[in-house]
Amino acid sequence: MSKLSKETLIQLLKILRRDQRTIDGFWFLQVEEAYGLNKAVEIDASVWSKIGKINALRLQKAFDLGQGIRALIKAIGLDPLWLFFGYEVEQISMSEAVMRFTDCLAQKGRLKMGIGILECF
Repeated sequence: MSKLSKETLIQLLKILRRDQRTIDGFWFLQVEEAYGLNKAVEIDASVWSKIGKINALRLQKAFDLGQGIRALIKAIGLDPLWLFFGYEVEQISMSEAVMRFTDCLAQKGRLKMGIGILECF
């Protein structure tokens, strides 16, 4: 990969982002179809909380981000998984931040398929 141009790497990252988003969406829809919406949301929340912790540790190790809320905000900005969403992060205090989702492709997809809005949790 080190021999690839910056433009090629950016294009590959965009493709990977779309692939991950597609896999996540189809995975959720299959679980929802098989077990119902509530179970799908429960499983999805469990999976994403585990992924979040793993990625935070990986990013901390790779980029020495420090500790605390500022480090968490930096990690979110670097985490490729957050490329799924439009979001804003506001630091409230030294121990608190608020994350607001401003664009959700999953919701847009659900509306496009006619299956309704998924209440965010």
